[in-house]
Amino acid sequence: MSAIDDYLTEVEQQLRQVRDSGARDAIARAVDACADTIANDKIVFTFGTGHCSFAPLEMLTRTGTCSGFRAMI
Repeated sequence: MSAIDDYLTEVEQQLRQVRDSGARDAIARAVDACADTIANDKIVFTFGTGHCSFAPLEMLTRTGTCSGFRAMI
């Protein structure tokens, strides 16, 4: 197996774990909370420090994306 095969296998396993765990429900609730906040003309704030700032950075506005998120890094 190549490194890419190992990587893809691990990603698939992690995604299956999320799908099969209670995390799926928590993710759905978070999505609904963000959507409701933005629909009510509010802003969703994301937070992270160090390497943990990568997730909030992914929420930053890009061309053609939702602008209801602000990262606090």
